[in-house]
Amino acid sequence: MTDRLAFCFGIHNHQPVGNFDHVLVEATERAYRPFLERLDARPEVRLTVHCTGSLLEWLRERSPRTFDLLGSLAARGQVELLTGGFYEPILTSFLKAHFGVRPRGMWLAERVWEPHLPRALSEAGVEYVLVDDRHFALAGLDADGLGGYYLTDEQGFTLRVFPICQRLRYLIPFADVNETLEYLNGRRGDVTALTMVDDGEKFGVWPGTHAHVYAGGWLDRFFDRLLSTSWLELTTLADVVERRPASGRVYLPTAS
Repeated sequence: MTDRLAFCFGIHNHQPVGNFDHVLVEATERAYRPFLERLDARPEVRLTVHCTGSLLEWLRERSPRTFDLLGSLAARGQVELLTGGFYEPILTSFLKAHFGVRPRGMWLAERVWEPHLPRALSEAGVEYVLVDDRHFALAGLDADGLGGYYLTDEQGFTLRVFPICQRLRYLIPFADVNETLEYLNGRRGDVTALTMVDDGEKFGVWPGTHAHVYAGGWLDRFFDRLLSTSWLELTTLADVVERRPASGRVYLPTAS
């Protein structure tokens, strides 16, 4: 049903190369693994995940349980994996070799955009990327009215760009679930899809978030409400590209 508002929710997980081992252990135990376990318990939840290459290598060696869980979620189509620079600066071959999927979308390191990217990324097989809605504001668009995805191009090569909603970034996971649903409901008459993909560390690593998100039940309530809302469809970026038309065409300036 394309009359429902599509909500593209996801997380971006990253740890710097050479970071202290105990930091990665804590992040895995408090955020990365419990988040994936909640997904595993709810097969109806579909979302997007990006992990940088260095983190994936560490998980493969030090937390194979977490690594394999991510792979199983991707294999059954519940999680869409994004490619990107392996060391934040390619990740595609690693995901194909270990998880059997070839990403269609890419996470831009630090969400840096350059006008020459459409050709380079399109030639590399990337179909779509995500940037902050602020990037669109710099191009003269109203950030509060953005939704879905937009087409851009360079020298005949086309790329799709999803704006990440700043308001949703600030609401999730800090505000009450009802407040997020109220915002989504208020936007559904204006747009066909909204996107919020942000740091996975917000879901367990940031101070106070582990108790709030997991022990306090925020994530369980969040998923339950999204799944039970008839006018909302929790889905992936790839699904939106397949089933919904572009919201327009845009040419973004250099921004991050």
